[in-house]
Amino acid sequence: MAGAGSKKRDAKVVDKEEKKEELSKKDDENALPPLDERGNHILANIDFENPVIVHFKTDNAEVTFKVSWKDVEAAVRK
Repeated sequence: MAGAGSKKRDAKVVDKEEKKEELSKKDDENALPPLDERGNHILANIDFENPVIVHFKTDNAEVTFKVSWKDVEAAVRK
């Protein structure tokens, strides 16, 4: 009888450890990227796995083309 109780307890411990590992992985994914001494983000390979490519094309080369990068950044974040 004592063996059955210890098996259940061991199974609970294993389940709790697995849940802790899953939560720590999620926390790592949601964590802010590390910063260097100047406050710039330190990029890693994971940062380049799913890039967003923004391309602009102008029809008239004589007119100067200005981009509101704040608007572009806001649109990309949506």
